[in-house]
Amino acid sequence: MKIKQTIFVVLGLTLALAIGLTGCGGNDAANADQPAQETAVQDDADNLAEAEAVDFDGQTLSISVTWSMTIEEFAALYMEANPGVRIEINNFDADWGRYMEQVPVQLMAGTADDLIDTMGIDLLDPSTTALLADWFPILRADPDFTEEHFFMNVFDAVSTDGQLFVYPMAFDFTMVSANDAIPGLVDTFLGFDTVSPTILQQLFTDFPEVGPFFLHDNHDAMTALTWNIDRFLDFGGRTSHFDTPEFIDFISGARAMTSPDKMFGATASWTWHSPELLAEQSQRYYFRQSIPQSFQFMLDFEEDLDFIGSVPFTNDQGQLVVTPFFSYALNGRSDPEVQALAWDFLKFMQDPAHFEGNPWMYTMTPVYRPLLHGMLEWELPGRISYFEEEYGWRLTADREQAIAGVIDAFESVFELPMANGVFATSAVMGIVSDVMGQFHDGLLTAEQAAAELQNRVSLALLEIG
Repeated sequence: MKIKQTIFVVLGLTLALAIGLTGCGGNDAANADQPAQETAVQDDADNLAEAEAVDFDGQTLSISVTWSMTIEEFAALYMEANPGVRIEINNFDADWGRYMEQVPVQLMAGTADDLIDTMGIDLLDPSTTALLADWFPILRADPDFTEEHFFMNVFDAVSTDGQLFVYPMAFDFTMVSANDAIPGLVDTFLGFDTVSPTILQQLFTDFPEVGPFFLHDNHDAMTALTWNIDRFLDFGGRTSHFDTPEFIDFISGARAMTSPDKMFGATASWTWHSPELLAEQSQRYYFRQSIPQSFQFMLDFEEDLDFIGSVPFTNDQGQLVVTPFFSYALNGRSDPEVQALAWDFLKFMQDPAHFEGNPWMYTMTPVYRPLLHGMLEWELPGRISYFEEEYGWRLTADREQAIAGVIDAFESVFELPMANGVFATSAVMGIVSDVMGQFHDGLLTAEQAAAELQNRVSLALLEIG
């Protein structure tokens, strides 16, 4: 029962982070300077709505979701555009426990819906993926599917043995800025194309600062381990290496750089940061970790900010660790026509013409490139106006150049190799969370945590088919 509860906590924290990110930052800033307008997209980008019409007349698509995510609105729009199609949505209204109990059972029993929100199913469990369809053949069977319009390395990162059992509508990753008040830190920091927990910890050591300084406000041993889990766990090979001096040194060093009042695990990050907050944090932290939509670190201002730069945060292999959001699995027992309909509906949901400022993926990054560009072009003018009016910051370039620069920066980041932030089955992730939580709270020493992890994870790996 304790493991089951821990699994629920892990998934709950992931969802809480998504909700927190969506709520933080608010829509007022993004709309501060927005007239009613059509979303702009690249002139050369094909709109998914213009794809050759496929006759799905008479078909019904059933969908299970943990919570709405405005999917009902998209379903209504789709059925209006396709009168012969019916979309039935089974919305669990944020009853995560019921979803996690019922949907996997329905999948095993052959009674699950066609399209399944992946929040409650284990996408790295072979007994689960055996019941799901591979998205890759379905995407590539679509004559209008063009790889150049999608961030394919995201699909590659979340695929398993070359099969895509989860279609992430959006994904998240992390950027890092450095404290300009620490002499020499920014100059060295900006010399890196990417930074990992190991690099940040080394910079922390190389630039000693007097006072109670810590790595960053989202840092603890668990978050550091999550980014570098492949150093100690080979999930594909079903082996673990936690009971080693390297692991003990890693988590001990991570805890020494963690603020004593840090809440365990990942915490929500605001979409933007006030000058007062930055000034306060510059007296406590070497770095500022943020979601990519913290545009103030991606824009050049005439004023000096307390934290400088926007460098991608990776694992030690230089892979951008991405977390899929608003993701869907496809029931492998559904008819091929219904599977094609499911993909057509997901295409419809990603059509920039249907975005129009709807914040359903507001703080996430769409996998469909034209939608990302449209969202940035919609959001950035209002955000820039907010920075100017509320903080008095002035751009060094004109707005069009600044917005183009942010889009180019996103594109550059997405050329990086990527790794899946979901690193193991729910059972293994729950064990890691449980043990590292005890270590964080001082209930286990680093040596005890290493031994406990090795013992429990090894047994869990043996039980995986």
